[in-house]
Amino acid sequence: MNILAAVLELVDSEMELIQSQKTSYALKAEKALQIDALDKLKLGTLDVDLLGAVLSHFLPDTHKIHDEPYGGLFHDLQVVGVLTVGQLLDLIAECLPHALENDAAALTEARRGNPLYIGDMEKISEGFFYSHVGLIRNMLNQRYGENWRRNLEGETNGVIEG
Repeated sequence: MNILAAVLELVDSEMELIQSQKTSYALKAEKALQIDALDKLKLGTLDVDLLGAVLSHFLPDTHKIHDEPYGGLFHDLQVVGVLTVGQLLDLIAECLPHALENDAAALTEARRGNPLYIGDMEKISEGFFYSHVGLIRNMLNQRYGENWRRNLEGETNGVIEG
């Protein structure tokens, strides 16, 4: 029994260390963005933590939700070939204005009760439909067409989620 307790304590200690290192990395990425070190970052390979930092820095704060599903979005970006911070920034620069227009239109439809637009009522009451992840997926639809996702996940039955 003592051996099991010791192993569990070791595992717990290692998990705390990993979480600490992950938090430290995410803070460094955010700091690099804040001090305009973008030239170095643009060539860097995108990862989930860097993705979150970039979106927090370049997308409207009003569209950020607490538990953004960055892992799934990271996978989507990999599928379409957005592999570097620079490629992500290019996507945002090119497509953000239209994505925000789509957000406003989707918000209007959701408020009207259009059954094709389902979403988190809290987001809708706060005045937005697409979260950060939703905005980027909207941008991917703009650049690559809507079929990129259907081919990946199967049919969506026409329902639009924020």
